[in-house]
Amino acid sequence: MSEQPAKRRGRPRAYDPQVALAKATETFWTQGYAGASLDDLSAATGMNRPSLYGAFGDKQALFSAAIDAYMDASRGAMVQAFRAGGTLRQALERVYRAALYIYLS
Repeated sequence: MSEQPAKRRGRPRAYDPQVALAKATETFWTQGYAGASLDDLSAATGMNRPSLYGAFGDKQALFSAAIDAYMDASRGAMVQAFRAGGTLRQALERVYRAALYIYLS
């Protein structure tokens, strides 16, 4: 007899966690941690408060997840810029271009 995979409890997710996190990050970026209310974060992500808490935890946990995602993107861009080869100057130009894109978009 083969074992059946465990069924997930509750309703299926009606949101994309990465998209919701990106929207929350944008809200924190524009309004700051103190200025971003849970209502603002809920509106930005399209999730109600209980879903927001269920997916990310409290506001501090959501902010931490946003910072982690931001750092991962920054780190990934830097690694990619140096792995592309060329001179140090070319690599640094790629790093700065990537940083400007990340910081200004």
